[in-house]
Amino acid sequence: MGIQPIDLQTMFAQLDKISNSQVQQTQAAQVQAALKQEDIARKQTAAKAAVEEPSKLNDGLGSIKDQNRQNSRQQDKRKEHEEKEPEEEKSYIYKDPSLGQHIDVSG
Repeated sequence: MGIQPIDLQTMFAQLDKISNSQVQQTQAAQVQAALKQEDIARKQTAAKAAVEEPSKLNDGLGSIKDQNRQNSRQQDKRKEHEEKEPEEEKSYIYKDPSLGQHIDVSG
C-alpha cells in the first residue's frame, strides 16, 4: 500500500502548521527556562543582601555571654556542693579503736 498523491498533498499543507506549533513549543520552553533562571538569580541576590537576625545565629556574642553565665552558675553550684560535703563526711565517719591493731599474717 503506497502513498497516494492526495495524501502527500494533505501532509504538505499541514506540515507548515505542525512546524509552527513545534517552534512555538520550543520557544515557550526556552522562555520558561530563562524566567526560572532570572527568578533564581533574584532570590540569590536577595539572600545575599539580607541580614540574618542575631537570634538565629548561635555563634554570636549573645551565646558567648550565655555560656559564660552558665559556666559561672555551674562553678557556683560546685563550690556550694563542695562546701556542704565536708559537713556530711564528718557526720558519717566512724572510728574503731581496735582498727589496725591486729594483723593476720597467716594468710
